[in-house]
Amino acid sequence: MIKTEIINGKVFLEQRTYYIYRNKEDQLQDNSPLLITSNEELFDKHKHKHMEKTNKHDEVYHDLLEDIVSNGIKKKDRTGTGTTAVFARDVRFNMGLGFPLLTTKKMYTKGIIYELLWFLGSHMNDPMYSDLEQTNIKYLVDNNCNIWNEWAFDRAMKITGSEIERYSDDWHTALADYKKKIKEDKEYARKYGNLGPVYGKQWVDWETSGKDIDELYEQYLNDK
Repeated sequence: MIKTEIINGKVFLEQRTYYIYRNKEDQLQDNSPLLITSNEELFDKHKHKHMEKTNKHDEVYHDLLEDIVSNGIKKKDRTGTGTTAVFARDVRFNMGLGFPLLTTKKMYTKGIIYELLWFLGSHMNDPMYSDLEQTNIKYLVDNNCNIWNEWAFDRAMKITGSEIERYSDDWHTALADYKKKIKEDKEYARKYGNLGPVYGKQWVDWETSGKDIDELYEQYLNDK
């Protein structure tokens, strides 16, 4: 069960984690559980038997995983890890049924919420961030959400003319130093922490020849 509160732009979570085992022996020996979940109803339903079905969001996710395992093609990627991928799949959820948070994999729930608040521009109501560009990463870094650090760091290196081999030890060291400066030095963040017109900017300030469009507000008006 996850209880979420947002107070003055800060996300507070109260979460319990439930472990579902095949049997009592597995539990006593601390063997790998069938499921780790924060969904109390799911835990109550399956705690004494094999897991067959989860919530609809997880079912869609599991179907996609099965598709990847069955039909995926192995590819090289920029990290050298390699991926197995399928082409042009998408998943859709009815948000009227609730936020599609998965319960059968570990989710960085706080990070998800902070990123969404950042996309929506809610941090621009805070004097700490209102004089920065909307897609500046300082709000994220200040709240330990590091999803976009790498891309902002790339832009900063281009501005300064720096060249470091991507994912090398020196690159990771420089990225960590960059994050520290963004967190501690607002003027540094102002100069080097911007991402440009990524999702959040496009959602709430789409530039056209006639006027700028807030797509989310337009959708809100259409749904009223």
